[in-house]
Amino acid sequence: MSFINNLIDKVADLIKVKLEKAKLDIQGKLADILSRLVSFLIIYLFASITLLFLAMSFAFFLNTVFESSFLGFLILGLIFLVVTVMVYFLSKSGVLAKAFEEAILREEEKAISDDEAF
Repeated sequence: MSFINNLIDKVADLIKVKLEKAKLDIQGKLADILSRLVSFLIIYLFASITLLFLAMSFAFFLNTVFESSFLGFLILGLIFLVVTVMVYFLSKSGVLAKAFEEAILREEEKAISDDEAF
């Protein structure tokens, strides 16, 4: 009888260890996802600020070229409008979503292969 109790205790301990390992794996993956998200948001913030300053500089340059106080901003606004409409139609057609999905899957496969290397 003690052999069976010992066996049951060992199986219970094994289950606890497996559950703890799964919990730690999930926490590790969550930490990895959050760190990538924070990194992406920081990069996005600085890229947006850079784009803003470059756009303003280009608009002022166009104002100088056309000797106008507003024409450069109008032209740049139209360029951004065209880009926005293009992105809208790409997202409506599903091309943009598919591209993002493929990029996410590539990153996920890369992360899995990095985990297996250790």
